[in-house]
Amino acid sequence: MLVMLLLELVPILAFAAGAYTTLTILELQRLTRLVAVAWINASLILRLVMALGRVLFAPQAPRLRLLVMNDETAHTLQRWLRVIAATAVYGYFALEAALLLGLPYFARDALLRVVGLIVTLQLVTLILRQRRPVAKLIRGERQEGRKLALRVLRRRLAQVWFLLAIAYVLALYGIWNLGVTGGFTYMLRATVLTLLTLAVSYSLLMVLTRLVNRLRLARTI
Repeated sequence: MLVMLLLELVPILAFAAGAYTTLTILELQRLTRLVAVAWINASLILRLVMALGRVLFAPQAPRLRLLVMNDETAHTLQRWLRVIAATAVYGYFALEAALLLGLPYFARDALLRVVGLIVTLQLVTLILRQRRPVAKLIRGERQEGRKLALRVLRRRLAQVWFLLAIAYVLALYGIWNLGVTGGFTYMLRATVLTLLTLAVSYSLLMVLTRLVNRLRLARTI
């Protein structure tokens, strides 16, 4: 993974070095230079995001893939990552450049909210399109030795995961759009606590299931 990430970073660093070197050589006006810097920064961020996506999804190298998914899903997620990241990154930096060119602050804020809404709708669309593949992954393959309680839990989660994900995305957009003070901190804390609760609950379920199985086994002896 580290080697793959380093290989992905080489062309990005080369692009950054070339772009900023060219910028220092050219004698540009201050405003033109600021707009150019905004475009370069946007390109660098998008390239970094896509590089991380190629490391995680590895659409061209299934054996190096960190996440469990088939090739079609990997290619789909990589394409959607490009669309969503490009919308967010270029949308933001384009508005920042427009602000330098004289766009009023209120217009910039309004358009930025529109960009945020578009990104939110893109995420919701992605969740809905991946609803069945992710549900299948959550359910897992049915095995006779698998515990009934665990099968039921995974089946229920597979049925509602997309609703939970959409609600989470909409909540994040609402917090950002309304400027709720401490909203992101609260969401982060709630997310971590939820994941910890699920992990502890899962561990307790496994322990109780093993105890019940041992008691049943002891009764049959």
